[in-house]
Amino acid sequence: MAKQSVHFFDKETTKELIKQACYLTKEIHIFKFLICSMTAGAFITFGALFSVLLASGINIPGYVRLLEGFGFSTGFFDV
Repeated sequence: MAKQSVHFFDKETTKELIKQACYLTKEIHIFKFLICSMTAGAFITFGALFSVLLASGINIPGYVRLLEGFGFSTGFFDV
């Protein structure tokens, strides 16, 4: 039995995604878009600061990278 390939982004799907993106950009007010983007940037900045604070005072490089990764990812989870 031959495997069928699954195409997640065929032409119809791509057209539908473009159509929905255009609709959403027309519907959202520019002020709301600006506030959302600034809030997302603030959350990512918070994650960067949190990663530095978590890793400060640790002398083992592997643990430093691990804690920095956990801290920085909290900013992305907030977004």
